[in-house]
Amino acid sequence: MIIDREIGALLDETMAALSLLDMDRLEELETRALQLPVAGRVWRMDALDELRPKLALLGEVLRATEANLGVLRRLPGNERRPAWARY
Repeated sequence: MIIDREIGALLDETMAALSLLDMDRLEELETRALQLPVAGRVWRMDALDELRPKLALLGEVLRATEANLGVLRRLPGNERRPAWARY
């Protein structure tokens, strides 16, 4: 149950960091997520039911972000920017 709450908190914190485009925080969250002992875990259905809406929302945000980045890449003049400044 503790790991269920930790995953839920990670998803919430990830959404908050994405909304601020806080890359440092996103990297910290990635490190935390990779350290979670979830391999071979048997999930309770109620725990999955609580996490599904958060996962779905995060998936939608990531898809929209990817689409927005695609638009930014196609903007005129983007090819003239230095590599570090490109999206």
